[in-house]
Amino acid sequence: MTEIENKIKVMKEAAGVLYDHGWGEASAGNMSVCINEKTDFNRSSKIQLHKKFPSLKGRSVLITSSGSRMRQIASGDEIKMFSLVTIDENGGFYYFHPDFSDKPSSELIAHLMMHDILCRENKNDNAVIHCHPDSIITLLRSQKFKDQDALNEMFSEVLLESKLLLPNGAGILDDMEPGSEKLASAICKQIKKRDIVLLDKHGCFSHGKDMDEALDRIEFVEKAARIYLELIKLKYEEMG
Repeated sequence: MTEIENKIKVMKEAAGVLYDHGWGEASAGNMSVCINEKTDFNRSSKIQLHKKFPSLKGRSVLITSSGSRMRQIASGDEIKMFSLVTIDENGGFYYFHPDFSDKPSSELIAHLMMHDILCRENKNDNAVIHCHPDSIITLLRSQKFKDQDALNEMFSEVLLESKLLLPNGAGILDDMEPGSEKLASAICKQIKKRDIVLLDKHGCFSHGKDMDEALDRIEFVEKAARIYLELIKLKYEEMG
């Protein structure tokens, strides 16, 4: 099995988890991994990027395609559900692989920016997941958790594994236009120091050394958020 075939298998499994949890409704959510092996690409498909990605020169990124649904990714034809883009040697253009979709996720820029940062920071992380977990979105509606310190303190109080699974904690961002470069830039500032970034009204972006680690972080934060919300309900029931 080639590296790309293995990555597709793992991403399809992750898509199944996201769909089963309800974190990827309709065509929401996207995933990507950085590929080490050399890939073929269509030289006539050269597309200019708005900025350069120096740390991704000559590298490829496998990303879910635009409009693909997690339920389809989990069981469908990978050729239609994934795009494979290769950054040119100057870091300012990308090419499509001819056997995959030529319509990558609308969050492509955010993913490329994250991978560029992760490579430049010499991190081992090469997997990125974006999805819409219910409890995370609900939790961020509280003014109390607009503050990162308060949020991370709550995680530690609710679950003892917080420091193990999120040693650098979670970051928070206000709502911004999905797919925008402004959102991508804000996420990248956070991932330099955080393990996961929570987005108001929009879910989260997680990264890890592989899909499992990126997914572990989402599952942990979502569980902590769900337990906290249940504890609040229990408190009011006991008071009433």
